Amino acid sequence: MYAGRKRRKPVQRSVKQPPPEGAKSNPSKRHRDRLNSELERLASLLPFPKEVTSSLDKLSILRLSVSYLRAKNFFSAGEDEAPLSGIESAVEEGKGL
Repeated sequence: MYAGRKRRKPVQRSVKQPPPEGAKSNPSKRHRDRLNSELERLASLLPFPKEVTSSLDKLSILRLSVSYLRAKNFFSAGEDEAPLSGIESAVEEGKGL
């Protein structure tokens, strides 16, 4: 019974060409590189010296950015007397979320 089976010939696998210099082949690495570049750009927009922003980790960059935007929104809302957004008006009326 076993002698009746034919043996398959080994298939030669083609060798993949390496990607060109500077190109990332791994999608995870490309995603991480894009994320890091956007975080660096966001850190450069913060109103802090370069020495401070260069030493921040990712979470600190996001936390400082959100805090800065909240403070800016708070102080600009008082000057413009802008109408309240949907969430703010619901809280003001006591409806909650």
